[in-house]
Amino acid sequence: MQFKCVTATLLLSLLMQRIDGFVFSNAMDGDMNFQCPPHKYISYVGGHHDNSYEDRQYEFRCTTVPFAEASLAQETCDWTASYVNNFDEPVIFECSNNGYLSGVHSVHDNHYEDRRFKFYCCRTPGYHMDDCEYSGPVNQYDGPMAYTVPTNKVMKGAVSIHDNGHEDRVWDWEVCTMVTHQ
Repeated sequence: MQFKCVTATLLLSLLMQRIDGFVFSNAMDGDMNFQCPPHKYISYVGGHHDNSYEDRQYEFRCTTVPFAEASLAQETCDWTASYVNNFDEPVIFECSNNGYLSGVHSVHDNHYEDRRFKFYCCRTPGYHMDDCEYSGPVNQYDGPMAYTVPTNKVMKGAVSIHDNGHEDRVWDWEVCTMVTHQ
């Protein structure tokens, strides 16, 4: 009887984790270092804000870049040289040279209750960005976030505004279609 109860509890726990579970890229108040494997781009960003920590945990997922393998072999990637924002200041960022987002790094400061961000951008020769648009805000302050990049688009950049009252950020992602040079 005890074995059945433990087994049922374990099974229920696994089902709950599968339904509600997230694999977060950072601990509350901790550094975040997320990077997609080679030839992949960030295709999903999610997370939640915790008012007791005044921080947000982020979840990212990656998808394979839909280009010919010969082009992917020449993919080049790099991190921004410095943080793109100061604490309590906006993030306004675009990957340069037709790049797409493949990683995010951030540090949290308990005094400011905010994060600074760096981004990892990759480029594939022979392709450029077209038909770029912003997602619109994908979360509310203190609310959950779940954004999937539309089919046939890649993430190029982000705008994020911090609010000192909520001690949180609202995100707006820039997405584009990658097309071959004509």
